Amino acid sequence: MGRNRIEYIDLAKGICMVLVVLGHFQEKYGYVQFQELNCTLSYVRMPLYFFLSGIFFKTYGSFRYFLTKKTNHLVIPYLVFLVLGFVTFRNFPIWFLSSLFYSNILFYGCKRLEKLCPGKYVLPVACIVLSVTGFYLPGGQGCDNQLVEQVYYMETAMTCLGFFYAGYAMRTYSDIIQPEKKLKLGYDILLIAVCVGLVAFVGWYYDYSDTGFRLNFYGYSIIGMYSAGLAGCAAVVVLSKLLRKIPYISFIGRYSIIVLLTHFPLIYYVGRVLPEERLLTIVLVFLLEIPVILVGRRYFPYIFAQKELLPLDRMES
Repeated sequence: MGRNRIEYIDLAKGICMVLVVLGHFQEKYGYVQFQELNCTLSYVRMPLYFFLSGIFFKTYGSFRYFLTKKTNHLVIPYLVFLVLGFVTFRNFPIWFLSSLFYSNILFYGCKRLEKLCPGKYVLPVACIVLSVTGFYLPGGQGCDNQLVEQVYYMETAMTCLGFFYAGYAMRTYSDIIQPEKKLKLGYDILLIAVCVGLVAFVGWYYDYSDTGFRLNFYGYSIIGMYSAGLAGCAAVVVLSKLLRKIPYISFIGRYSIIVLLTHFPLIYYVGRVLPEERLLTIVLVFLLEIPVILVGRRYFPYIFAQKELLPLDRMES
């Protein structure tokens, strides 16, 4: 399995997770002077994860196999940590696994529609319609019920389906995803600079004070949100291809689901032990993720999506 991995994609996932961890740390214990930067980066974090997930979308030949695969990788970890959240404290970031599961199901449905109504524009049009519909559905701001919030995760899944499709399209309709396909260094740097500039412009131009992908509530236009999101995805992918690998970041990128599930509890508990040491807290959180990943993948592989809990061997893939 390791030989077939696209190395720089692990780095891109790692960058995504670094942004996610820093974002949640900033929201809970962070510095006032970084609040605007954190809000601007919110345009990139979740769209990037949807985008990277779309790159590796597969139908697996049958819906039963597809559903079982996604249940193993997304639903089981989500349910385990949802239950843990009821008995400890609420682990907010796990919402993404639920929303990503819905995105996969919706995209599978769009792919089936493409087969029923052949045409090269059926899939992108279906995704655009669902994305626009999701964006304008009422958000779940103010909702404190974890079970009721499920409906809002579906709306976020609809809104972000365009990012999911963009990743799928990049992998399916071009060879850009291949590591050997690179622009000249000057063009790469220029593209990154333009994309970062667009994200910064949208982040500071629009009202970002009450935005949040989790509850599908945005203080900016759909054009601004998608422009910044896609620009951020492009910047991270191009930068990752340039750098190829950064050991620690690539490592947490490879096991991004474990980091997603565990970083918030680490922030919470380390922060309680060191309430006045914010810089030391975030450093320890990143360092502690290493043993958490090593223990999780070895001793709890089924709840961290490292092994299949529901059997696949008798299903036709």
